[in-house]
Amino acid sequence: MLSDNPRLGYLALALTVLLFSTLELISKTITYSIHPLQINFVRFLAAGLIMLPLVLASMSRKKQVISPGDLFKISLLGIINVTFSISLLHLSLMYINASLVAVLFCTNPIFANLFDRLIYRQHLSPLKLAGLFLGVAGILSIFYTEIFFQSTNLTGILAALLSAAGYGLYIVLAKSTADKLGGMVVNCFSFIIGAVFLMPVLLAMKIPLLRFDISLLPQMLYITIMLTIAAYVLFLYGLKFLPAGAGSLIFFAKPPLAILWAFLFLQEGITLSFVLGSLIIMSGIGIYNYDLFKKASN
Repeated sequence: MLSDNPRLGYLALALTVLLFSTLELISKTITYSIHPLQINFVRFLAAGLIMLPLVLASMSRKKQVISPGDLFKISLLGIINVTFSISLLHLSLMYINASLVAVLFCTNPIFANLFDRLIYRQHLSPLKLAGLFLGVAGILSIFYTEIFFQSTNLTGILAALLSAAGYGLYIVLAKSTADKLGGMVVNCFSFIIGAVFLMPVLLAMKIPLLRFDISLLPQMLYITIMLTIAAYVLFLYGLKFLPAGAGSLIFFAKPPLAILWAFLFLQEGITLSFVLGSLIIMSGIGIYNYDLFKKASN
C-alpha cells in the first residue's frame, strides 16, 4: 500500500498523465495488425477480470451490495464508455494520425460540460460560456483545416469527436454512481459489462474475440495493465492531495505529450494550424476551469 505522502501523490499524478499520453501512440502501432474493436474488447475485459477478485473481496469486507438500480446504471456506463466511446477512439486511429486523435479526444470536458448543462441544468457563468465557445471554436478550426487543407479522413475525425462526446456523457453520468459505490467497483463491473455488450458486434463482424498474433502481446499487456489499471489506480491515489475537481487539470499536459510522442516515434507531421487549433481548445478548457486553477494554486 502507498503511504499518504503528498510527494508520492504528485508523482502518481505525473505518472498518470505520462501513461495516458501514450495510449494513442501504442494503439496506433498495432491498429493495422489487430482490429481496433478487438483491442478494446480484450483491454477492458482483461482489466475488469483482473480487478474483480480485489473488488469482490473489498465488497465482502464492507458488506456492500449492488442493487438492481445500481446494476442498471453501471451497465449503462459500461455501454457508453467501453462499447461506444473508447471503441470509437480505437477505430479513429485506423483513419487519422494519433496526435489528432489525442487532441480531439481531450475535448471531452467541453462535451461533459454541455451534457451537465442539459441534464442537470447547471448554471454557466459568462466566463464558463466564453471557455466553451473558445473550445468549440478550436474544434471547428481543426475540423476545417484538416478536412479542406490537409485532406484528412472525415470518418476518423467524426469517430474521434463522437468518442469525446460519449466520454463526456460518461463523466457526467458516472459521478453519482461512483460517489455511492466507489470508483473501483463501478469501473470493474462497467469494464466487464461494456466488453460483454461489445462481443456481439465482434461476432457479427467476424472479428476474433481473443485470438491475435503473439508478437502483439507486449503492447496488449501494456494497454491493459498500465493504461487501464495502473494509470487509474495512480490517478485515484494522487487525487487525495488535490482540491475536488482539480485533478482533471493534469490532463492539460496530455495533448502536447501525445503530439510529441507521435512526432518522435510515428514521424507524424505537425502543421501550424493544428498546433494553433490545439492551443485554442486547451485555452477554452482552461478558461472554463479557471476556478479550479485558483483552488489548485492555493
